[in-house]
Amino acid sequence: MSNNEKIKVLISIPSLLHKSIYLPYIWGRLKTYVECDYDKHVNVEWLDPLYFHEIPDDIPECDVLGLSCYVWNWEKNLEIARISKQLNPNCFVIAGGPQVPYNQKNFFELYPEIDAVCYSEGEHIFAEVLYNLSNNISVDIDGMLLKTNPNKTRKLVPKMELGELTSAWLHCKDDFLRFEQEIRNQKKRVNVLLETNRGCPYKCAFCDWGSATNSKIKKFNFETIMQEIDFMCQLNPELVFVADANFGILELDLEFIKRFVRNINNYNMSRMQVNICPAKNKKHISNESLRLLYENKLAINSVVSFQHTDDEVLSIMDRDNIKVINSVEEVKEYNRIGIPSAGVLIIGNPGDTLSKLKGAFDDLLCMGFHDEIRLHDYMLLPNAPAAAPEYVEKWKIGYIEKMYLESPDRTPFKTRFIAECFSFTKNDYIEMQLYSSFIQSMHNLSLFKFVAMLAYHSYNVSYTEFYDQILQIPIIKTILDEVRSDLNEYVLGDKQHKFITYHNKMLNYENYIFLRCIENLDEVYQFDTYGKDIMELQRNIVVNGQPKKDFVLDYDFKRYFHNIQQLEINERGMFMPEKIKTNYKFKHFSVGPYEDIDTTNFKIKDITNKVLGRLTNYRHRITYYNNVLQ
Repeated sequence: MSNNEKIKVLISIPSLLHKSIYLPYIWGRLKTYVECDYDKHVNVEWLDPLYFHEIPDDIPECDVLGLSCYVWNWEKNLEIARISKQLNPNCFVIAGGPQVPYNQKNFFELYPEIDAVCYSEGEHIFAEVLYNLSNNISVDIDGMLLKTNPNKTRKLVPKMELGELTSAWLHCKDDFLRFEQEIRNQKKRVNVLLETNRGCPYKCAFCDWGSATNSKIKKFNFETIMQEIDFMCQLNPELVFVADANFGILELDLEFIKRFVRNINNYNMSRMQVNICPAKNKKHISNESLRLLYENKLAINSVVSFQHTDDEVLSIMDRDNIKVINSVEEVKEYNRIGIPSAGVLIIGNPGDTLSKLKGAFDDLLCMGFHDEIRLHDYMLLPNAPAAAPEYVEKWKIGYIEKMYLESPDRTPFKTRFIAECFSFTKNDYIEMQLYSSFIQSMHNLSLFKFVAMLAYHSYNVSYTEFYDQILQIPIIKTILDEVRSDLNEYVLGDKQHKFITYHNKMLNYENYIFLRCIENLDEVYQFDTYGKDIMELQRNIVVNGQPKKDFVLDYDFKRYFHNIQQLEINERGMFMPEKIKTNYKFKHFSVGPYEDIDTTNFKIKDITNKVLGRLTNYRHRITYYNNVLQ
């Protein structure tokens, strides 16, 4: 190719969601580096990137195709590469990102549509590729693997000095404004990504944070970031995702949050949320950041990523340097501030057992995670430490390959999940999955939440012991057997997703268990070990599609549960509710903090569509009438 010819470059970054689109930041970073920071001239025609969820019908012909690959868009990017090769057989396709399985020995045989893989930071390498192609120079450079030289020795490429780079958001401002309008014209949500640093000092086995784990943190320019925040606020996106692996690990991080808050008064930002991934050990700055975000309606809750609470499990995942006690202190701070928080666990950790998993749930419930515990299946990312052959062999890891589907209305994508290892079989894994769904439906969706809290605080019964009692209820056994049968098909058979049909609608397991229990509530609530009044309270305030009216009980559970909420984490009440006739009134018929959910004349289908259809991070307190206890 003559260096006088413009080289046509297309970047593909398909978004995860159909209705929620990220502006193409990766495209902006590559373009900005070539035009502003690269020390050689390259004559490039930058085609508009592919960043919507769908593969377009009219992919333009290009000379170079860059694929930014994540677990949700890997298959789509491969299809885009195949189409590009059909349009132009000489198109040079380079893939980068955490989902490219370049450690496979026969990678280029499995994916012949790819010509090269970038395994380091992409900006400089991509610029070098464009320059070399334009000048008929070999592109066999450090930081990249070629189809023509797949077994080359991989050399570490020095990390870039991020503080010296030109801002992609500011340099490509007009383009981003144009893309933002394209998204709005299609009635979709606009999301943006903010980088303030790169790198992560930790090396959790399950993680592949842009291949930046176990590395020194490098910072972007402070003043540049401040200007980028100002521009983002002008865009007024629905979501700003801060891509730092440990936000708050640096003192200056708090200034970025203050900048967002300051801009609230300058721009109409009522719909915007700012998501951060809090620092693992240094909590002061991240806690203060979340406080500011929550108080200014830029965040709806906080997430505490325990992953597990067992020492052996944490050690095997190389997370024993992230102390559980730090997460406990984090929860205490959120409780003090009043921020709703969700605890996170992973299912499928090497070293785990059903007993240990029960213990982890027990630990989180004792800490007060009564509204939401999120579960993530252990996704075996191709370049994460857990996927290394020596790690797989050491811990005897086996996986299932399935189409991951977070909710029925989303597009599935293929991935691998750990389903067996030295400490559990696939049948054990089925029971771990089943128990997790059981706890979420019984406790987080409030079928037995308040009875369990009474048993724990007033009868010295652990949460594990209590829910083992609930497991003996005949109708509960029947419902769980239905889910167990479906899980068997998923783990041991050909079923591709963890959804089960209920009245012609696909539901996840905890929602299915909840609704089957609601259908059989009389049988479910044939349980009065801890008194009839607490069962009456539980029955009256659960959202079950039945008309509700005020009621009277012989005990004051309002004050009792208020006092329970005032206890320190892991502190047991060891007191009983006061025996005094108490009126319980339905002040209004909305549930949780979401005004759009009005349960007047609710039917079962409404529970399915309006309540349970929400993703876990948007269902805080939505299955019981919390106002009755106020």
